[in-house]
Amino acid sequence: MINLFCALPCEAKSIIHHYNLKYHPGSYLYSTYINKEHSISLTTTGIGKQCTAGGVIHAFMLLSSSKTDGWINIGIAGHSTLQSGTPILATKIIDYATGRNWYPQIVFNNEILTKTIITLDKPSPDYQEDNVFDMEASAFIEIANKTGSIELSHSLKIISDNESYSYKNISKAYVEKLIKKNLPVIDELVTNITLLTKMIQKPPELDDVFTDIICIKHFTHNEQLRLKTLLRRWKTLLPESKPNMNDIQKLISSKSILDHLDELLNNAIINFEDLN
Repeated sequence: MINLFCALPCEAKSIIHHYNLKYHPGSYLYSTYINKEHSISLTTTGIGKQCTAGGVIHAFMLLSSSKTDGWINIGIAGHSTLQSGTPILATKIIDYATGRNWYPQIVFNNEILTKTIITLDKPSPDYQEDNVFDMEASAFIEIANKTGSIELSHSLKIISDNESYSYKNISKAYVEKLIKKNLPVIDELVTNITLLTKMIQKPPELDDVFTDIICIKHFTHNEQLRLKTLLRRWKTLLPESKPNMNDIQKLISSKSILDHLDELLNNAIINFEDLN
Protein backbone atom coordinates (compact mmCIF):
# COMPACT_ATOMS: atom_id res chain seq x y z
CA MET A 1 0.00 0.00 0.00
CA ILE A 2 1.06 3.58 -0.64
CA ASN A 3 0.15 5.91 2.24
CA LEU A 4 -0.11 9.61 1.40
CA PHE A 5 -0.16 12.43 3.95
CA CYS A 6 -1.27 16.04 3.52
CA ALA A 7 -1.49 18.66 6.23
CA LEU A 8 -4.46 20.50 4.71
CA PRO A 9 -7.75 19.33 3.16
CA CYS A 10 -7.13 21.74 0.26
CA GLU A 11 -3.84 19.92 -0.43
CA ALA A 12 -5.63 16.57 -0.34
CA LYS A 13 -8.79 17.40 -2.33
CA SER A 14 -7.47 16.86 -5.87
CA ILE A 15 -5.53 13.76 -4.85
CA ILE A 16 -8.57 12.17 -3.21
CA HIS A 17 -10.59 12.75 -6.38
CA HIS A 18 -7.77 11.58 -8.68
CA TYR A 19 -7.41 8.21 -6.93
CA ASN A 20 -11.14 7.86 -6.16
CA LEU A 21 -10.50 7.56 -2.43
CA LYS A 22 -13.36 7.14 0.02
CA TYR A 23 -13.54 8.05 3.70
CA HIS A 24 -12.32 5.21 5.91
CA PRO A 25 -15.04 4.40 8.47
CA GLY A 26 -12.42 3.59 11.10
CA SER A 27 -11.02 7.12 11.08
CA TYR A 28 -11.31 8.98 14.36
CA LEU A 29 -8.96 11.82 15.29
CA TYR A 30 -7.63 12.05 11.72
CA SER A 31 -9.42 11.69 8.39
CA THR A 32 -8.14 8.81 6.29
CA TYR A 33 -9.33 7.96 2.78
CA ILE A 34 -8.67 4.75 0.85
CA ASN A 35 -9.41 3.26 -2.58
CA LYS A 36 -11.47 0.10 -3.06
CA GLU A 37 -8.38 -1.97 -3.88
CA HIS A 38 -6.77 -0.87 -0.59
CA SER A 39 -3.63 0.03 -2.51
CA ILE A 40 -3.59 3.81 -1.83
CA SER A 41 -4.60 5.76 1.26
CA LEU A 42 -4.47 9.44 2.17
CA THR A 43 -4.57 10.97 5.64
CA THR A 44 -5.03 14.67 6.40
CA THR A 45 -3.02 15.48 9.50
CA GLY A 46 -3.34 19.18 10.21
CA ILE A 47 -0.50 21.71 10.23
CA GLY A 48 2.73 21.22 12.14
CA LYS A 49 5.05 18.51 13.37
CA GLN A 50 2.95 17.20 16.25
CA CYS A 51 -0.16 16.78 14.10
CA THR A 52 1.84 15.16 11.32
CA ALA A 53 3.51 12.63 13.62
CA GLY A 54 0.14 11.71 15.08
CA GLY A 55 -1.39 11.34 11.61
CA VAL A 56 1.31 8.92 10.45
CA ILE A 57 0.93 6.80 13.59
CA HIS A 58 -2.86 6.87 13.16
CA ALA A 59 -2.58 5.56 9.58
CA PHE A 60 -0.05 2.91 10.58
CA MET A 61 -2.41 1.54 13.24
CA LEU A 62 -5.64 1.94 11.28
CA LEU A 63 -4.36 0.31 8.10
CA SER A 64 -2.21 -2.39 9.75
CA SER A 65 0.72 -1.18 7.67
CA SER A 66 3.92 -3.12 7.09
CA LYS A 67 7.59 -2.41 6.39
CA THR A 68 6.94 -2.85 2.66
CA ASP A 69 4.39 -0.02 2.47
CA GLY A 70 5.25 3.30 0.83
CA TRP A 71 4.96 6.62 2.69
CA ILE A 72 4.71 9.98 0.91
CA ASN A 73 4.24 13.43 2.45
CA ILE A 74 2.71 15.86 -0.05
CA GLY A 75 2.20 19.55 0.59
CA ILE A 76 3.13 23.15 -0.09
CA ALA A 77 6.40 24.84 0.87
CA GLY A 78 8.37 28.03 0.37
CA HIS A 79 11.62 28.87 -1.42
CA SER A 80 13.42 32.15 -2.06
CA THR A 81 13.33 32.14 -5.87
CA LEU A 82 11.67 29.02 -7.26
CA GLN A 83 8.47 29.63 -9.21
CA SER A 84 5.19 28.66 -7.57
CA GLY A 85 4.00 25.26 -8.67
CA THR A 86 7.53 23.82 -8.88
CA PRO A 87 7.64 20.26 -7.43
CA ILE A 88 10.54 19.37 -5.12
CA LEU A 89 11.60 15.94 -3.84
CA ALA A 90 13.63 15.96 -0.62
CA THR A 91 17.11 14.45 -0.53
CA LYS A 92 17.78 15.88 2.93
CA ILE A 93 15.37 16.97 5.65
CA ILE A 94 16.45 19.17 8.57
CA ASP A 95 14.44 19.94 11.67
CA TYR A 96 15.32 23.58 12.37
CA ALA A 97 14.46 23.43 16.08
CA THR A 98 16.54 20.35 16.91
CA GLY A 99 19.11 20.32 14.12
CA ARG A 100 18.39 16.65 13.37
CA ASN A 101 18.89 15.45 9.78
CA TRP A 102 17.38 12.70 7.62
CA TYR A 103 18.42 11.56 4.16
CA PRO A 104 15.63 9.98 2.05
CA GLN A 105 17.06 7.47 -0.43
CA ILE A 106 15.90 7.99 -4.04
CA VAL A 107 16.60 4.57 -5.56
CA PHE A 108 14.48 4.97 -8.67
CA ASN A 109 14.79 7.04 -11.84
CA ASN A 110 13.75 10.55 -10.88
CA GLU A 111 13.30 13.74 -12.90
CA ILE A 112 11.86 15.85 -10.07
CA LEU A 113 14.07 18.68 -8.84
CA THR A 114 15.71 17.69 -5.53
CA LYS A 115 16.46 20.01 -2.62
CA THR A 116 17.02 20.14 1.12
CA ILE A 117 13.84 20.75 3.12
CA ILE A 118 14.04 22.63 6.41
CA THR A 119 11.07 22.13 8.72
CA LEU A 120 10.11 25.15 10.82
CA ASP A 121 7.80 25.40 13.83
CA LYS A 122 6.00 28.41 12.34
CA PRO A 123 5.83 30.21 8.98
CA SER A 124 8.67 32.61 8.19
CA PRO A 125 9.37 35.13 5.40
CA ASP A 126 13.12 34.54 5.86
CA TYR A 127 14.05 32.27 2.94
CA GLN A 128 17.60 31.14 3.68
CA GLU A 129 19.91 30.11 0.84
CA ASP A 130 18.74 27.50 -1.69
CA ASN A 131 16.51 25.54 0.69
CA VAL A 132 12.83 24.66 0.81
CA PHE A 133 10.83 25.46 3.97
CA ASP A 134 7.80 23.65 5.35
CA MET A 135 6.26 22.69 8.71
CA GLU A 136 5.75 18.91 8.47
CA ALA A 137 8.54 17.02 6.67
CA SER A 138 10.84 16.29 9.61
CA ALA A 139 8.04 14.83 11.75
CA PHE A 140 6.77 12.80 8.80
CA ILE A 141 10.15 11.30 7.92
CA GLU A 142 11.03 10.51 11.54
CA ILE A 143 7.88 8.41 12.07
CA ALA A 144 7.75 6.98 8.54
CA ASN A 145 11.31 5.68 8.86
CA LYS A 146 10.30 3.87 12.06
CA THR A 147 7.15 2.34 10.61
CA GLY A 148 8.52 1.71 7.12
CA SER A 149 11.73 1.84 5.12
CA ILE A 150 13.96 4.80 4.27
CA GLU A 151 13.88 3.84 0.57
CA LEU A 152 10.06 3.94 0.63
CA SER A 153 9.57 7.19 2.60
CA HIS A 154 9.58 10.47 0.67
CA SER A 155 8.53 14.09 0.95
CA LEU A 156 7.20 15.87 -2.14
CA LYS A 157 6.67 19.61 -1.82
CA ILE A 158 5.05 22.06 -4.22
CA ILE A 159 6.43 25.59 -4.05
CA SER A 160 3.65 27.97 -3.01
CA ASP A 161 5.47 31.11 -1.90
CA ASN A 162 8.76 32.94 -2.41
CA GLU A 163 10.32 36.36 -1.93
CA SER A 164 7.96 37.80 -4.56
CA TYR A 165 4.78 36.12 -3.27
CA SER A 166 4.29 36.00 0.52
CA TYR A 167 2.90 32.95 2.31
CA LYS A 168 0.32 35.36 3.77
CA ASN A 169 -1.32 35.54 0.32
CA ILE A 170 -1.94 31.79 0.07
CA SER A 171 -5.59 30.75 -0.23
CA LYS A 172 -7.33 27.37 -0.31
CA ALA A 173 -8.20 27.77 -3.98
CA TYR A 174 -4.58 28.65 -4.77
CA VAL A 175 -3.31 25.52 -3.00
CA GLU A 176 -5.85 23.30 -4.76
CA LYS A 177 -4.71 24.68 -8.10
CA LEU A 178 -1.02 24.00 -7.35
CA ILE A 179 -1.66 20.41 -6.29
CA LYS A 180 -3.97 19.69 -9.23
CA LYS A 181 -1.33 21.00 -11.63
CA ASN A 182 1.16 18.51 -10.18
CA LEU A 183 -1.04 15.40 -10.21
CA PRO A 184 1.06 13.83 -13.04
CA VAL A 185 4.19 14.29 -10.89
CA ILE A 186 2.43 12.78 -7.87
CA ASP A 187 1.15 9.90 -9.99
CA GLU A 188 4.63 9.09 -11.30
CA LEU A 189 6.08 9.10 -7.79
CA VAL A 190 3.31 6.83 -6.52
CA THR A 191 3.88 4.45 -9.44
CA ASN A 192 7.63 4.28 -8.84
CA ILE A 193 7.25 3.57 -5.13
CA THR A 194 4.47 1.04 -5.79
CA LEU A 195 6.80 -0.91 -8.08
CA LEU A 196 9.52 -0.70 -5.47
CA THR A 197 7.24 -2.08 -2.74
CA LYS A 198 6.39 -5.06 -4.97
CA MET A 199 10.06 -5.79 -5.46
CA ILE A 200 10.69 -5.75 -1.71
CA GLN A 201 7.83 -8.10 -0.87
CA LYS A 202 9.62 -11.19 -2.26
CA PRO A 203 13.35 -10.67 -1.79
CA PRO A 204 15.84 -13.53 -1.99
CA GLU A 205 17.26 -14.74 1.28
CA LEU A 206 20.66 -13.26 2.06
CA ASP A 207 21.27 -14.89 5.43
CA ASP A 208 23.75 -17.27 3.82
CA VAL A 209 25.61 -14.31 2.30
CA PHE A 210 25.92 -12.69 5.72
CA THR A 211 27.39 -15.90 7.15
CA ASP A 212 29.79 -16.29 4.24
CA ILE A 213 31.05 -12.71 4.50
CA ILE A 214 31.72 -12.70 8.26
CA CYS A 215 33.74 -15.90 7.81
CA ILE A 216 36.12 -14.11 5.43
CA LYS A 217 37.29 -11.41 7.84
CA HIS A 218 36.80 -10.48 11.47
CA PHE A 219 33.81 -8.14 11.90
CA THR A 220 33.18 -6.22 15.11
CA HIS A 221 29.66 -6.16 16.52
CA ASN A 222 29.01 -2.72 15.03
CA GLU A 223 30.40 -3.84 11.68
CA GLN A 224 28.07 -6.84 11.69
CA LEU A 225 25.12 -4.52 12.31
CA ARG A 226 26.23 -2.34 9.40
CA LEU A 227 26.60 -5.42 7.20
CA LYS A 228 23.04 -6.52 8.02
CA THR A 229 21.78 -3.04 7.12
CA LEU A 230 23.63 -3.11 3.80
CA LEU A 231 22.23 -6.55 2.95
CA ARG A 232 18.70 -5.34 3.73
CA ARG A 233 19.28 -2.46 1.30
CA TRP A 234 20.58 -5.00 -1.21
CA LYS A 235 17.26 -6.87 -0.98
CA THR A 236 15.49 -3.61 -1.80
CA LEU A 237 17.69 -2.34 -4.61
CA LEU A 238 19.01 -5.52 -6.25
CA PRO A 239 16.43 -8.20 -5.47
CA GLU A 240 17.43 -10.49 -8.34
CA SER A 241 21.11 -10.71 -7.43
CA LYS A 242 23.59 -11.36 -4.62
CA PRO A 243 26.96 -9.79 -3.84
CA ASN A 244 29.85 -11.29 -5.82
CA MET A 245 31.78 -13.35 -3.28
CA ASN A 246 34.84 -13.60 -5.53
CA ASP A 247 35.20 -9.82 -5.47
CA ILE A 248 34.60 -9.67 -1.72
CA GLN A 249 37.24 -12.29 -0.96
CA LYS A 250 39.88 -10.13 -2.66
CA LEU A 251 39.31 -7.23 -0.25
CA ILE A 252 41.79 -6.81 2.58
CA SER A 253 39.63 -5.82 5.54
CA SER A 254 36.13 -5.86 6.97
CA LYS A 255 35.94 -2.08 6.46
CA SER A 256 36.87 -2.38 2.78
CA ILE A 257 34.14 -5.01 2.33
CA LEU A 258 31.53 -2.73 3.90
CA ASP A 259 32.70 0.23 1.85
CA HIS A 260 32.60 -1.90 -1.31
CA LEU A 261 28.99 -2.97 -0.69
CA ASP A 262 28.01 0.59 0.19
CA GLU A 263 29.49 1.91 -3.05
CA LEU A 264 27.67 -0.72 -5.12
CA LEU A 265 24.37 0.18 -3.47
CA ASN A 266 24.89 3.92 -3.84
CA ASN A 267 25.47 3.40 -7.57
CA ALA A 268 22.43 1.15 -7.98
CA ILE A 269 19.61 3.01 -9.72
CA ILE A 270 16.55 0.99 -10.52
CA ASN A 271 15.24 1.15 -14.09
CA PHE A 272 11.56 0.36 -13.78
CA GLU A 273 11.20 0.08 -17.55
CA ASP A 274 12.99 -3.25 -17.32
CA LEU A 275 10.33 -4.54 -14.93
CA ASN A 276 7.32 -3.99 -17.19
